[in-house]
Amino acid sequence: MLAVSPELTHQTWIGAGAALTDASAGILASNHEATAVLFDPGRADGAHLNLVRLPLSATDFSTAPWAFGWSDSSGTLDVPSEAVTSTEVVSQRLMSLRPDLQLVAVPWTAPASMKDSGALNGGALTSASLGAYGRLLLAQADWLRTRGMPVLAMTLGNEPFHSSASYPTMTMSDAQMISLAKTVGAGLEQRGVQLWSVDHNWSHRGHYDVVQAGAPGMFAAAAFHCYGGSPSQMAGTSVPSVVTECTGTDDGFAGTFRWDMDNLVAGAIDAGSTGLMMWNLALDEQHGPHTGGCATCRGVVDVDSQTAAVSRGPEFFTLAHLSRAADPGAVVIDSSPSPGVSYAAFRNPDGEIGIVGHNDTGSSQVFSIEVGGAASGGRFLVGPGELFTMRGQSAVTEGTVTLPLAPPVVGVPVEAVVAGWQPQPVDLHFQWQAGGSPIAGADGPSFTPTPEEVGQRLSLQVTGSRPGWRTAIVVASTAEPVRASDLGDPSVVDVVPPAVLGSPRVGRTLNVDPGTWSPAAQALAYQWYRDGVPVPGATSSFLTLQPRDLGSRLSVRVRASAPGHADGSVTTSSTGPVALGALTVLDRGLIRGRLQVGSVLRLVGRRSDPAAAASFQWLADGRPLDRSGARRQSHRLTTADLGSRMSVRLTLTSPGYAAATYRVSRAGHVVSRRHG
Repeated sequence: MLAVSPELTHQTWIGAGAALTDASAGILASNHEATAVLFDPGRADGAHLNLVRLPLSATDFSTAPWAFGWSDSSGTLDVPSEAVTSTEVVSQRLMSLRPDLQLVAVPWTAPASMKDSGALNGGALTSASLGAYGRLLLAQADWLRTRGMPVLAMTLGNEPFHSSASYPTMTMSDAQMISLAKTVGAGLEQRGVQLWSVDHNWSHRGHYDVVQAGAPGMFAAAAFHCYGGSPSQMAGTSVPSVVTECTGTDDGFAGTFRWDMDNLVAGAIDAGSTGLMMWNLALDEQHGPHTGGCATCRGVVDVDSQTAAVSRGPEFFTLAHLSRAADPGAVVIDSSPSPGVSYAAFRNPDGEIGIVGHNDTGSSQVFSIEVGGAASGGRFLVGPGELFTMRGQSAVTEGTVTLPLAPPVVGVPVEAVVAGWQPQPVDLHFQWQAGGSPIAGADGPSFTPTPEEVGQRLSLQVTGSRPGWRTAIVVASTAEPVRASDLGDPSVVDVVPPAVLGSPRVGRTLNVDPGTWSPAAQALAYQWYRDGVPVPGATSSFLTLQPRDLGSRLSVRVRASAPGHADGSVTTSSTGPVALGALTVLDRGLIRGRLQVGSVLRLVGRRSDPAAAASFQWLADGRPLDRSGARRQSHRLTTADLGSRMSVRLTLTSPGYAAATYRVSRAGHVVSRRHG
């Protein structure tokens, strides 16, 4: 059993892809089949990739070293021919197949003149070159945009803690990356380009925390590689995480599938990853061309240099299954552990549920899917060691619709009992029919026959719906046709039907306009219904909506009595779905404590209706503090707060109510501790 919960959502998924190295660009420029297999979303046997990692310098998969630089004569950007070739492959080959393609642009090195090695291979960025390198990064972004490149993000450099003399690499310190982020972050944002941090291994997590804390607000995501550490080290980063590089080498299909699903898919997604990019998109049969670096790295596809035949590696199938389960813009949803199976689940923009996984039990397994606590109705056979993808809309589970056994009589309400629809909340829509034809306006759980229906059988069609789920329909019919009423005991009938008054929102009170009855009603009785099911104890002419009513539709049956007449009964039309209530802040509270280093500030006196839980964020001069104690009700002032105006932002939450956020400020500035 694979159990998923579409209502419990997590990070948004951006997609899957790999890197367009010089080796890959040379192959894809002349091999349409390889390009289509990787990017054409219409190919049944394709990978359906939507992300490309674009190097902005030579890598170990280049036949010659190159990098962007400044022209000595004019001071303009010096654009290498290799960069022009790569962008032509993107615009002419890839985007023609995948118009929604997105790029992540990454330099492997700065120009040699900006490094302490004086060469593209190896060495470190010099601190004296920080300004020039920052301007170069912005100029590269501008050049890519003029070429029509759909750049989603850039990083400051590939693997900033690795240096090799055999191919272009460059190290940077945490302090250098912080300085660069402050230099280029805002400029990239103005250009519509995100800045992603670090771009190195899971094992370097400590550097990510330092760099992101040192340049707050500059990074939109954290880019991770798979060559050291474990995916769990991505968890809890201050910005969303993305796996931007991982390569297969000489391991086989079975081991690769197991490792990829445990680490790059299920494990990484559990840790918060929002996307997956492998290393080379395409290489030749000799794992090249390349100079230095990895001699056994394989491409997502390999292309024979003599025959142009395309073969798919294990990573191809990992990406292909993942892309089928999750479209760009999907959200990760909760999934429950299942022994011997690694899997991740998504809710796609079209409402469909996607599941990608790996059967590691050693035997064939028949999987059933439970969505939101209800069985989806499908069963799937998956062989041992196989990857699998399951995708589709789950169906609302049909409930029961029961009509009275007694023959329906003109003027006497026919009440339907509706129960068992799953998973809640389910929107129920009612339509009564007579002789198979819909009765206009008869859209509630109760219907009072009129003389027009005499001699015809009544039926009630109940449709259960839920966003992103297939609807379910149940039809129930009366055992006998409608009979005329007993003329000696006429019924009370409504002249003006009753109606529900008020706004259907948690915390509000709905009232009943009982309507006008003939003869005049001497007594009125009420029964409220939630999605067609009687609400226990709700028998007053008003109903105060509770959190449990959220998303439900309310109606009320009004029964009128008059001496000498059979009771008359009408059920009102249903309200719209009950919406979130609005929290009322009765007292915003105030900040107590001295504005002095070492003193404790505390927010006191806040009140709301209803009572609500609060989360806190202390601010100095309007900027959120990112240190211990900054998210508590009280905050101890430190020397870092000197001269600042202090305030605290509160977010109030209560089940069934929309969150309310406001800020309380304290007049004055923080001063130093007084002595003596």
